[in-house]
Amino acid sequence: MDWRAYESEFLSSFREGKEGFLERELDLEFEAQISFFFEMSPIQDAFRFRARHLGRKMAVLLIDEEGNLERENLSKFIGRLEEGIYPLGPRREGDSMLYEHLLFCLKKLRDEKSVWNAILKFSPPLSSKRAEEVVKETLWPESIRVLQTFHIRRAALAAWLTLLRQTTGSCFATAPGILIQKKPIQFFKDLDEILSTGQLKRVFGSKEYAVPMCPSLGLGELTFPLSSKEQLAFSPGLIVALSAAKFFRMEGPLISKVEPLERALEDLEEIANPEQILRDLTLKKEGLTKEDVADEEYLAKIQMGPSIAREGAVFYQRPTPRGQKVADWRKNFNVACMTFQALTDCALLRVWEYTIASFCDVKTDFAKWNLYISLGMHTDHEGGIADFLYRTIDRKLKMANEEIMKFQNLYNSAIYVVRSVESFLPGAGEAQRYELQARLSVAIHEAELALNERDRYARQAQAMAGFFSDLLKYFDEKLQEYFQEVFDPSISERGGDLFEDTPAGFRLLYKHGRSDASAWELIYDEKGYIRSLRSFFEAVEGGIQIPEGLGESFVSEVMTELIQYIQEKEFLERAKRRSESIGRKTPWAYVSGGTMKNLVEAYWERSEPLTSSPFFPKNAMNLLSLLSKETKRENLLIQSPTHAFILRLDLMPENAERKAEENRAAVKNWRCDEEIQEYICHSLSQKLRSSEKALFLHLLRQKPVAASPMQLREILIDALKTVRQESDASLFIDSHLYEYLFLLPGNQIGDALSAILKPVLNEKISQKISEVHASFMGAYDLHQTAKSILLEYFQKPYEKVDWDLKIASQMRKLGFSYPHLIQFAETNWSGWFFGFVPNPFTGQTELWRLNRIGSQGFPMGQKWLSPNNDRPWIIFPRQAEYN
Repeated sequence: MDWRAYESEFLSSFREGKEGFLERELDLEFEAQISFFFEMSPIQDAFRFRARHLGRKMAVLLIDEEGNLERENLSKFIGRLEEGIYPLGPRREGDSMLYEHLLFCLKKLRDEKSVWNAILKFSPPLSSKRAEEVVKETLWPESIRVLQTFHIRRAALAAWLTLLRQTTGSCFATAPGILIQKKPIQFFKDLDEILSTGQLKRVFGSKEYAVPMCPSLGLGELTFPLSSKEQLAFSPGLIVALSAAKFFRMEGPLISKVEPLERALEDLEEIANPEQILRDLTLKKEGLTKEDVADEEYLAKIQMGPSIAREGAVFYQRPTPRGQKVADWRKNFNVACMTFQALTDCALLRVWEYTIASFCDVKTDFAKWNLYISLGMHTDHEGGIADFLYRTIDRKLKMANEEIMKFQNLYNSAIYVVRSVESFLPGAGEAQRYELQARLSVAIHEAELALNERDRYARQAQAMAGFFSDLLKYFDEKLQEYFQEVFDPSISERGGDLFEDTPAGFRLLYKHGRSDASAWELIYDEKGYIRSLRSFFEAVEGGIQIPEGLGESFVSEVMTELIQYIQEKEFLERAKRRSESIGRKTPWAYVSGGTMKNLVEAYWERSEPLTSSPFFPKNAMNLLSLLSKETKRENLLIQSPTHAFILRLDLMPENAERKAEENRAAVKNWRCDEEIQEYICHSLSQKLRSSEKALFLHLLRQKPVAASPMQLREILIDALKTVRQESDASLFIDSHLYEYLFLLPGNQIGDALSAILKPVLNEKISQKISEVHASFMGAYDLHQTAKSILLEYFQKPYEKVDWDLKIASQMRKLGFSYPHLIQFAETNWSGWFFGFVPNPFTGQTELWRLNRIGSQGFPMGQKWLSPNNDRPWIIFPRQAEYN
């Protein structure tokens, strides 16, 4: 299918058709143009761009510059959305989800006064400069100098109207977040608390727990790995980011910047990811190198070192020409990165999602903290805090015991003298008596002194014995007060496939013992780690309860030795090793699977655990059978061993197991001759890069014609592995054939299209059908072709009928695709659902991700379901528990 021609037809329909209120006010023609470029480039997500665009544009139109609600616009938007708005453009099967979400929110805003009252609470001042930046980034590309009330309200409304979908490995927060977004009062309460106080608070396990506003959106798609320059010049993110960084002139359409960007990319020696591209191109514009930046950073460190700063007044030094260039570059580079992300992400919505993600790591047991392990708070941890304190106090205890023995011996000696003198006194003369009495007085005094010192050291030793455990308990308590481990999206990112869930990243936070979140400090390196520990022990020393028998000097000595010890290289190295021994990255940052159950219980302040139903599916049919027995309810939380998402059993058809068998039977009828094999191979090559196509086709032509579907699959896998070195080539091959399994020869395509479009078939549509020419056509191309004919016929980009769904249903009835669509969950990913599909080659029912209408799909692979699975899937069946 000619996708570019179809997209061009969709764009021209905006100009040829009658423009409606929604299309005009939401600038849907601009949205379609940008989406077209997203589809052509290999990075960033067109679906999330549209979600963000619609949410922001509608928020601006609904709140005026006085901060009031534009009720007339609200009524118009609701009226238009209630009529139905379904795009006729290509690859828009999931967009109905965006408009359904908008309609849900707008009706709530119209019908429930409490929703608008919640929005009215948003006003300056905000908690921090970062909070102000988040609001401005949310309303980008609007340029805001002075933040006003209406800006904050618009940003809050935009965050609600933007459909939440997952980016990084934060599924444990995205899944419950999608449900919370449907509860506007709670959602706006969270946003207001984050913006006004910089934190969210909950009471969990009889203890108040506060998580700070997530300080960053991470790097997101900036780290998407790239291996080719092909089609990169069409990336709207790169074009807009470089324009914001003044690499291009801001004026002019996107298409005018494709060729200059293509030339600029050709000059780059390396293509790693979008961040590296933006860095290198902005450096080149300023006439700088990476070495220049590194040199200036080094000079900045040595020019204002602590020793220099202490010597006296600091005078302003004009930056060198190179220093000024580096400063200008850094500013432009940061703007470029922010703009790249702002194109597809609503900043405030993403900050809220990442903030509630920190609730997943609520641990009432300090022994489970990475900090506890890294510090060595158990005596078994060699070289740790507990071990050092034990050895230090034990050494002092031994010294005390030595003193006890010394003074006991002195006491014994003195008592011996006393008794000896006393034995001589009765027989002594008067002169000798005076001398003996003097010696007796001295011996008694020495005995008393020795006894007092012995008892003092004995009391000290006794106090020391209990002081160690008391001190550890005190530190345990204070460490939890001064430190926290919070979600950080920048740690979990590694680029690559969004659909391969990555574990969540967590970072250590030092709170300085303050409740004000703006004073809290995230720890990024070993210097910050040691500095925070030193600050902590200095801060809490004054609160140590000194047992009777120990003086302040003793505690001061122990704390001084401890502070000196944690600054030694040996302590840091051992702390790193202890963290690594439990699979942690560093003592201040680690990657771990976020626990949705913990998050939900903490967020909703539940004292009782969530009701859960664990089960152990061994294969897809086993999973389907288990789910079929569940009550048909929608919007339940569920987690597999690797992913948390939303169970939608209302999507699953009745008698799903029987229908899965009927789908399998349909696969068995597939046959492929040499001509069909050639077409499938050629169509697959169209999905490869230009540099890969020739080799791929060459390798295939060296192979004999496959005698069976399974043999064809092996041939395709071998060729693809040679070209791409992909470990999961089979998944890509299976996904491709899913679109081409029900392949129609050219002489049957016209009749098939006529049958599919029979409800609206007329002379004009028949004429359009007769103009379709292809040697073969698979199910997905057939669906899109039928929709493109309707686009040409209606001459408008949006229809009130869901033609995507209607065409797909008609194709299933006519036998042009699998007879049944079996879905059971939302994935959290843009426009994707989980469902069951018979593998096009093997015929075995498998777990796949599918688009809304089931016309495209991708197998989830062995990581999700395996006969050896010993980790449970878990359903949380009582929705009321997380309301």
